[in-house]
Amino acid sequence: MMVEPDPLYTTGDLYERWLGEIDRDLGFWPALAERLGARRVLELGCGSGRLLVPLARALSARGGVVVGLDREPRMLHAADRRLAGEPESVRAAGRLVLGDMRRPKLGAERFDLVFVPFNTLAHVHSQADRLACLRSAASLLAQHGRLAVDVAQPDLNLLGQAGSGEAWIERTWDEADPGSDASTRVLLWRKDRYERASQTFEVTLMAERMRAGELPRTESVRVPLHVFFPAEMDTVLALAGLEVEARYGDYEFGAFDEASTVLITVARPIAARG
Repeated sequence: MMVEPDPLYTTGDLYERWLGEIDRDLGFWPALAERLGARRVLELGCGSGRLLVPLARALSARGGVVVGLDREPRMLHAADRRLAGEPESVRAAGRLVLGDMRRPKLGAERFDLVFVPFNTLAHVHSQADRLACLRSAASLLAQHGRLAVDVAQPDLNLLGQAGSGEAWIERTWDEADPGSDASTRVLLWRKDRYERASQTFEVTLMAERMRAGELPRTESVRVPLHVFFPAEMDTVLALAGLEVEARYGDYEFGAFDEASTVLITVARPIAARG
């Protein structure tokens, strides 16, 4: 069955504008790779290369390589542009692949670390597809390899308020108009909705562009996200043939607890225990 591309990643620059300059997890993945002694790394859902490029820098210093896989050509083009600005040694340590993380076509390649960062798995909407992703990731692990998954933890207050139907301005910016001194003011509106039965948190983003002397123009995208509760991640990993080795609640390797806003799980194939 074909899965339609997520419009967040194919519509204008909403992805970058919505997320802004996020850097809190940039150091975590190179540090985890070093802790695990990983020299061959695979990032599933590499997007625009925000994490891949810092990881390529770190791995290039010890003869390693990172492969980034994503299904959206636009995002891979952005990642390629990021890599192009790096020294040759870093470019050689990063490789981009177009593909579906449910069925990645990477031949006989195996990796010391496969990771799914920044809530990427929440964009996979069915349990069958989530299991396909995790089972495929497990099949790509080298001997002693590890899988790491980073998902957001639910804010119960936010989920409780998500059905209000109210929209608010989340971000504003100005876009220069080519060939003139004028600019366009952009208001990014956001509205949330939560479906308890499916554990789906849907964010609607509406970019309202206002230019002097013209009627406002609006584009919108809906971003459905699966909400992972902590015990659920252990269960879905077990169904994929993996067991939890470590859990972290922040990007400083802090313990996971009730105050954590993220859950980073490091898992190994069940046959690899001991």
